[in-house]
Amino acid sequence: MKVSECRMAGHFLALLRLLRLKHALIATVTSKEFRDLKDFESIAQLLINDDFWLYLFSMCRALYAPMRVLRLADQKTPAMGQLLFIVNQASRVMPKYLNKAAEASRLLLDGAMGDVIRNDEILSDSDSDDSEDGGGDSDIELDNDNDDYSDEEYRSGDEDDEPTLPTLPTLTSSVMALWKKRAPKLKHDYALVAYLLNPHSKLLAESKQSKTLRHDEAVDRLIEKLLLPQNLTGQDRKTTLSRLVDRFWSEYSDFTEKSGIMNYRIMWDVADSHANEPHVWHKKYTVSRTKVLGKLACLVLSKILGTGSAERHWKLVKEVKSGQRVQTGVEKINKQVHIYGLNGQAKAKLQAKKQSMKGKMWEDADFDACKLDNYLSEINIELEARIKEGDTRLFRAWLETWEQEDVGPTGNNYFHARLVKKYGGLKWLDPDTGFSVRTAHPKMMYFHKERNNNGYHVLACMDGYDMDKVPAEQEDKYDVWTRNNDLFELIVEYYNNNPNEMNIKCLTQDVDCDSEEDGSSDSDE
Repeated sequence: MKVSECRMAGHFLALLRLLRLKHALIATVTSKEFRDLKDFESIAQLLINDDFWLYLFSMCRALYAPMRVLRLADQKTPAMGQLLFIVNQASRVMPKYLNKAAEASRLLLDGAMGDVIRNDEILSDSDSDDSEDGGGDSDIELDNDNDDYSDEEYRSGDEDDEPTLPTLPTLTSSVMALWKKRAPKLKHDYALVAYLLNPHSKLLAESKQSKTLRHDEAVDRLIEKLLLPQNLTGQDRKTTLSRLVDRFWSEYSDFTEKSGIMNYRIMWDVADSHANEPHVWHKKYTVSRTKVLGKLACLVLSKILGTGSAERHWKLVKEVKSGQRVQTGVEKINKQVHIYGLNGQAKAKLQAKKQSMKGKMWEDADFDACKLDNYLSEINIELEARIKEGDTRLFRAWLETWEQEDVGPTGNNYFHARLVKKYGGLKWLDPDTGFSVRTAHPKMMYFHKERNNNGYHVLACMDGYDMDKVPAEQEDKYDVWTRNNDLFELIVEYYNNNPNEMNIKCLTQDVDCDSEEDGSSDSDE
């Protein structure tokens, strides 16, 4: 999907499209034909990383509710009756999903993989800076200076008090601060009154419970603005306004209770089917039954929310007035644009009637998979399971399919980061050296460079290894282990004997589960 600056939430919709195409993209980058191109290797590694898809989904879901508010302004049809409901719903569900997105970010973007994903140079598919003969240690270096603050940023009370770091805003607090700054501007008089007069059963029940003095005052102002004759002045104006407002609330009582003049079963049976056009429902059923409510409802609920129609009209003008028609007069252009626009509008209505979901009132639970269950329910289930596991680290004690990736002479940063995420910090006992403890380097792998046999191995640190020094300065403090079944058995044995260390759970292929991406490269076989 091509992102356009004038399209509402264009980048967000492009990311949602990316989520929908997850399986197609993975099948593409793992196909033999694509691999033979030997291009976009870093992006391919990113796309076959499950953590990337979980993180992308969590962020899209967190911001889906405000996106729906923004999209209302891009509709060609009136949507004033839904605005306040969707704004309130966004305020309610955003903190929940933002907290989950923050937790997912903490779990999925830790360590080397997070640093690689955040590095824009990697996304440009740039090669490593290693020279051809520099096949030794990996060039991955983590930025450990993110926690440095200037003296002015410290907060302290008395001089004797220890300085404390300033409280950094969280993802939830940052986004909600931006949202709370803008949401009140969406709760204007038209939105408040339209919310009260929407006949949809869900909105009607909710508005009865949440109506406040602010809604009453908005009704008074709009009746004065839209229904009160402008030629009245003085006491006559005040008296007439009072009668109109009093009549409205009498009719509104019947409207909410479905009694009196509103006690007509057929009109309420079809109310929910008019979710996209509540003003039409009022025109059919309440204008003839009321003196004030029906007229006010038609005037308020028939409003569109944005300038999308004006922008589309100008687009039609540019399409019609082009080529040999650039000299066409204004009057003739207006007629041509009108005919051309009606034809396009008729086609759009037929398509929207089949595909549009905006007329269906969402429940809060619908945001779990953004109402795209056919595409995103699987990712949602996996993300919830990952968050539930919390800090428990799962180690799959076998050579997974993605680990069998061919590596070029300069290595692959994404592949390296995934290996560090899997093996970094793990421990085992070396039986050849009196069962001394070995610890996999938490930040790097060992890159072995050999013609047609390039690959990453585990850099096993011994006691006394200094993490602040490069391996070349302490070659007697580490050795290199191949990723094979012997290593897996030693790691599993160590954590079975030390179950409480590092909160690590070892999974075996035959007993616990299959690889997270097992079969992703089957097309090559």
